[in-house]
Amino acid sequence: MNKRDVLDSRKLKKAKLRKKEVLGKRIILILIIFVFCLIALVFVSRSEKLSINSIEITGINPIDGEILKNKVKDILSEKYLLLFPKRSIIFLPRKNIIEKVKSEYLIYKDIDINLDGLNTLKINITERYAQYLWCGNNFILSQEKKTCYFMDEEGYIYSSAPYFSGDVYFKFFGGISSDYESPIGHTFLKEKIKEIDKFRKMLKSININPVSLFVKEDGDMEFYLLSLSSSIQLPPRIIFNIDSGYEKLTENLEIVFGSEQFLNEYENSQKELEYIDLRFGNKVYYRFR
Repeated sequence: MNKRDVLDSRKLKKAKLRKKEVLGKRIILILIIFVFCLIALVFVSRSEKLSINSIEITGINPIDGEILKNKVKDILSEKYLLLFPKRSIIFLPRKNIIEKVKSEYLIYKDIDINLDGLNTLKINITERYAQYLWCGNNFILSQEKKTCYFMDEEGYIYSSAPYFSGDVYFKFFGGISSDYESPIGHTFLKEKIKEIDKFRKMLKSININPVSLFVKEDGDMEFYLLSLSSSIQLPPRIIFNIDSGYEKLTENLEIVFGSEQFLNEYENSQKELEYIDLRFGNKVYYRFR
């Protein structure tokens, strides 16, 4: 190796060492900046000026509001990575609060969380309202032997219900998997309940009073009607399948009630309707007792 090659080799090694030194200094500088930013972020996140110190809850009664307020305070008392307090508006866990509260209080349908200034958290609750009762997968006339549950207009079952005499609420049977330990937290025929309710309201508009609906395992449904007789074991019913479509069911039922022969029997005080069967397209079957 000649003298020139030796000099070039030394220069190359020195250049590589300089690059390593520069890289090392840059890494150290980046780490210093990162640690400084982390410390600054911790300091800022713990500032009382940027922390929630007041919670206001609307939409529910004051007693439930206090219970919920304590629940939210417990969530906000936690820290991310043991460093960043959740009560800081920088790290406010809106989604986490909503998910935890909804999972524990199924009666709460919607939860809106907003800041009022830098220190006040405003939470507005929209509760579910009982529209129906769901009373099990097997139809039974006497409800004293059955446990029923409140169900909202979307078919969501959210709470057990006390016993109601008479027909205070429209009752549903079936339509929920028997594999569930409890129906609470599950939805009754989510895609079909609105069509069913439209059909029910149409029946009421022509003075037919359905008081319950039974969904069978094969998908067929039976509206049970208000009966004037207390001696019969099974009340009058309308048998249908909602997959036929609300409009088609309504059309076929109007044809039946437009029939003079049917109306004569229907209005006969000595007879009571046993069933109307709408499952067979344009053919409608009915029977009187």
